[in-house]
Amino acid sequence: MWPLLLCSTIGFAVIIEKFWAISNCRLNFDRFLKELKQCPTREKALALLEKFSNSSNPLVRLARVYLNYLSKSENRRNEALKREGYRLLAEQDQHLRILATIAHISPLLGLLGTVLGLVTTFQSIGASGNITQPAQLASGIWAALLTTVFGLAVGIPCMVAHNYFYCRNDKIARQMKELVSELDEIFEQAYGSTKIEPDFSCNLTSKELYEETT
Repeated sequence: MWPLLLCSTIGFAVIIEKFWAISNCRLNFDRFLKELKQCPTREKALALLEKFSNSSNPLVRLARVYLNYLSKSENRRNEALKREGYRLLAEQDQHLRILATIAHISPLLGLLGTVLGLVTTFQSIGASGNITQPAQLASGIWAALLTTVFGLAVGIPCMVAHNYFYCRNDKIARQMKELVSELDEIFEQAYGSTKIEPDFSCNLTSKELYEETT
């Protein structure tokens, strides 16, 4: 039960921290794009981003990088967007490994506790040499099964939260790619051919992302 208590404390702390971070960087993506389309020049677009100067939303930060490198060469802009995109997605995925680990091991720790409890119960019965009353046997089994219940109670919410955060990060990755495409269309005429397609694909939030950034 002590390892399960530790897992529950860490897991729910991560969940609260992630939801707090999400609440501090909310952004209406469609409205944000609409306002950007009404900014035909780089200066006006930067002025628009000043409204979000206190925002830690990854889309706003990526748009700022795009505008800062707009007058640079295509290769430099492309590399800057890729670098910033990897960094932003890595920040979004922070602590998700911990949450996934807790979601997987908590039910196993609960099952281990139940098995050890049953072993102890039957060992005491064998050592006493007496026929145990059914009520006493049921009491021992009931106590042993509690660890499985607590293991599932910790693991299920952590798994649901992990999948939610993972899907949200995939959505952000797709929005990043859409944002760059929209910015290309906005500034293509004013700055010539700016068509670039940095790969902010959804698999950046999977295991490959960590291998790329470590």
